[in-house]
Amino acid sequence: MTSKIRNKPKNAFTIHTLKWQDRNYFIFAFIFKIGVCIFIISAMGIIFIFGYNYLTQCHYFKTDNVDISGTRLLSPSHLLTIAQIEASVNVLAVNLKRTRKLLLSNSWIAEATVTRRIPSELTIHVVEHKPLAILELVGTDHNAGYIINERGKIFQKWPVPKSQSLNKAIIAQLPIMPIITGLDYSDLDRSGQPSGRQFNAVMEMLHLGQKADAFIPNKDIKKILIDKEIGLTLYTNARSLFKRKSDNAVDVKDVKINAIRIGYGDYAAKLARLRQIIDHLRSKYDMVEFAMNKDITFDIVNLSRIIARPIYIKARVSDHSET
Repeated sequence: MTSKIRNKPKNAFTIHTLKWQDRNYFIFAFIFKIGVCIFIISAMGIIFIFGYNYLTQCHYFKTDNVDISGTRLLSPSHLLTIAQIEASVNVLAVNLKRTRKLLLSNSWIAEATVTRRIPSELTIHVVEHKPLAILELVGTDHNAGYIINERGKIFQKWPVPKSQSLNKAIIAQLPIMPIITGLDYSDLDRSGQPSGRQFNAVMEMLHLGQKADAFIPNKDIKKILIDKEIGLTLYTNARSLFKRKSDNAVDVKDVKINAIRIGYGDYAAKLARLRQIIDHLRSKYDMVEFAMNKDITFDIVNLSRIIARPIYIKARVSDHSET
């Protein structure tokens, strides 16, 4: 049996050689293209770096004005320190996002906006927390104090850390805020903020005290005691409640602190009723003498029955003459 022997094509070696040449060519071309791309990207990067350095150091973009708005508790100089913005900084060198984060890291700042206007102006606008009251939480070795804002959110420890330099006027105002007691850490929600029926009642009372025509403004409330069963009790400065319009010489040292048990709900109606009764008593009796009696308590938990005790009052001379 004879086997057929295939003749090897004359161009077989040539075809095989061309295939490898083509592969090498494509590989070389691919590597060359990648190298060119890397070179171009590197060159552009170097150009951008030098261009950025030139622009951020150019005197043309030197800050001439930093427009600051919204400051009330913090002074403009404090704000610039917090934002780490130096005088005459290049506006293009300021990282706006980083500057905003630095501002928001301060506990007194609720919102912040930082913008720039080419060629030489920066604009900073902040919204500060407005302190409303001091919340004392019980349940630890010592009561922990926190300042809450108008929305009832904790934003600052109390007393204010000495490391935070605030305006002198603000430091003087902070201690006169009402102190809220009677809540503990179990009354905080998952986010660490106070909540619940009792705290909502306190916020309703404080919002009434913010009004311009408030019978008992917040500045005259020393303390709000929360009893989870009975409700709220206000401890106020009697001077604001009993001083006659014509009497401006009442010595603060001689005025006692009054307790007003106000319970839950209908606060506007209860305070309006209490105002009517005090105005009536003021018109008939010496309310300064009335105010100087110890432990005077008004009970207006029930709107239809208001109790004042003790009822040691001194009638005016004109009233004795009529009887």
